[in-house]
Amino acid sequence: MGHRHRIVAAIYDQMTEADERAFLGQLRSEIVGLAAGTVIEVGAGTGRNLPHYQAGLVREVKAVEPDPYMRRRAAPRAAAASFPVEFVEGTAEDLPFPSGYADSVVATLVLCSVDQPQQAVREFRRVLRPGGQLLFIEHIRSDDVWRARLQDLVAPVWQRVAANCHPNRPTLTVFRAAGFEVQEKRRVAVGLFPWIPPIVAGLATVMDGMTLTTASAH
Repeated sequence: MGHRHRIVAAIYDQMTEADERAFLGQLRSEIVGLAAGTVIEVGAGTGRNLPHYQAGLVREVKAVEPDPYMRRRAAPRAAAASFPVEFVEGTAEDLPFPSGYADSVVATLVLCSVDQPQQAVREFRRVLRPGGQLLFIEHIRSDDVWRARLQDLVAPVWQRVAANCHPNRPTLTVFRAAGFEVQEKRRVAVGLFPWIPPIVAGLATVMDGMTLTTASAH
């Protein structure tokens, strides 16, 4: 999947503004506001998360975003931050950082659109230091059987019109399979269409005794 979406980048903030006011802004404050130390934000997009970091907790943010149009839109928010923000060209599946680099990894509304979510989550774990935390706000597959089947049905079309967004990914299961213990904070049902998945916000830490497989090592 390509990483250059000029039109989506240009209209993304306008498309999501109503959701930001209704619930997303509050979710970002609750979840992103927990980030501390050196932070890797994966899929930084237009920089919507940047105003929600706590300056007293965050040392620096490495904002990974493969789309140059999104990075351009995010630049003013980065300039307004009271902590260092560096944009890094990379992908969720291949983060350009050494193992154990980050105290916090932040992923908001990104795993629905990456090409290889399992590999991306292994990378999240790899770059986290021992005791670090993954903070997430993500679309997930519905628990309702009929809704999940509808998500499967519309997924091929939806991903083409919505910048590779997959409405049917079981992201919490992917987290757990990679060795994360998931703590769900909030779940929000959104959207006018029945195939729009619920949004889950929470944090995840590595379960005791779990070792990273060699397939995810760099």
